[in-house]
Amino acid sequence: MMQDYRQDVCALARQILGELTDVQLANLNAVADAVCLYVNARLKKGLSNTSCRENYVLACALYCVELLNGLRSGELSSFTAGTVSLSFGQNGSRLRQTADQLLAPWLSSGTAFCGVRA
Repeated sequence: MMQDYRQDVCALARQILGELTDVQLANLNAVADAVCLYVNARLKKGLSNTSCRENYVLACALYCVELLNGLRSGELSSFTAGTVSLSFGQNGSRLRQTADQLLAPWLSSGTAFCGVRA
């Protein structure tokens, strides 16, 4: 069962980002909701975010920082509403890569074999 670590994620992201306005704090809370859902969906089948709690919270906070910094700096290069997708410039990619590396042992590879027999 997945635990709700959004408060931990927001607290860590606030430490990284420094002082936030009320609007930025509201944005952080909304982004944290989406990021936690995103990361939960990427975890290997049968795993819970409790199995990687520390890495999970840090990785989610890094995703939040990247998204908020991208929004603040105007690096949002594309937005698609149909299948919600945000694209940012290259500056944040290191945070995204670090977050992915932190969670690598717990993330599904994206490859699945169904109905394979030996």
